[in-house]
Amino acid sequence: MARIQDSLERLWQAKAAALKWLGDTLIRWTPTVATLIGGIWVYQQFSLSGGSDWTLNPSIETEVLRYQGDLALVVVHVRVKNPLNKVVDIHPANGKFDVRIKKTPTDQASATVIDPDDDGELIAHASLLPEDGYEFLPNADFDNVTSVVLPTGMLVSITADIQYHDDYVSVSRIVRVKPEDEKDTAPPGSSRRSARATAHAK
Repeated sequence: MARIQDSLERLWQAKAAALKWLGDTLIRWTPTVATLIGGIWVYQQFSLSGGSDWTLNPSIETEVLRYQGDLALVVVHVRVKNPLNKVVDIHPANGKFDVRIKKTPTDQASATVIDPDDDGELIAHASLLPEDGYEFLPNADFDNVTSVVLPTGMLVSITADIQYHDDYVSVSRIVRVKPEDEKDTAPPGSSRRSARATAHAK
């Protein structure tokens, strides 16, 4: 009986020693392992995937207000959402944030495809990027406003382009310039991304 008790005591002592050694090892190596994991993530993020990975989701909304005579004031809201957990910092040295307004051709035959980027006369252009840059904060929405005076009745395409390094995202909307009491029923255009920007979308 004494031998059994002695064996059990030795077993428990060995188990306690093993647990102590394991605890000491975890305490000693946890910071190193955490640092190693963080380093691997940084390497993957900036060396393998590229440091300029980003996603911004723009959309366009418009208001058409009576101005004077046969002129209307077209108020353009470019709303941008940053869905990622990182800041997208765009400044004049690495990107652009522009709005282009083109007169949509009205003399095309039926079934003619009109591309807002390629077709139509450019009648207005505005930069929404401040001189000191624009920080799109993580998981935030932004509303950027500009306006232009146009003749009532004109059909125009409004395009917002955001360029960041070699990538870009673009969205367009077709608008009939008519006062607010005559609702604009033209559907918004579709968003387009460069191949690389699309690949980075989450």
